[in-house]
Amino acid sequence: MIDIERAGRDIDKRLARLEKALQEKALKYGLSRAAVPVKGAMKRNAPRRTGDMARAVGSRVLGKKDQGKIELIMSNRHRDPISIQDGQWVVLIGPIRKNSRGYSQAFKGALTEFGVDPHVIRPRKGNKRHALRLLGGRWVREVRHPGFKGRYWMAKSGNETTSEVQTAFYQGLSRYLDKLA
Repeated sequence: MIDIERAGRDIDKRLARLEKALQEKALKYGLSRAAVPVKGAMKRNAPRRTGDMARAVGSRVLGKKDQGKIELIMSNRHRDPISIQDGQWVVLIGPIRKNSRGYSQAFKGALTEFGVDPHVIRPRKGNKRHALRLLGGRWVREVRHPGFKGRYWMAKSGNETTSEVQTAFYQGLSRYLDKLA
């Protein structure tokens, strides 16, 4: 078992001796390693209908220059405003990769995480028939979607791995610093 407090103090001393660019690379590497246990838990807990959601789980470490990417990756409906200051890093973990057909799974991930309220689906205005075609081939004017509760599989995955994240971060940071030495 690793003593986190002691390992943290040793790593802080080693980091202080490096120049700023190398410090940022080391921290970025440590953060990417800290995401590994969470990604594994998310892949295990992901909805399994097609397996696309589990395959789409990935992580990105983003800094100040990547502020615009955060807004593109995250779903509009469930986005909390995130602002990154200089020297801060954000680790996005979730269904951010595209599937084999090139479609992003981020929107579906947000729907399965938070659920959907009951609503009515109507055809678009440009539809000449003014109707929707169902899977059975039947045409209807509207569909009443019953909605569904959220599964909170991403939040559960994060909660399951809280103790492992800090250890993985320090191990990754230490491994990067050992490569430099």
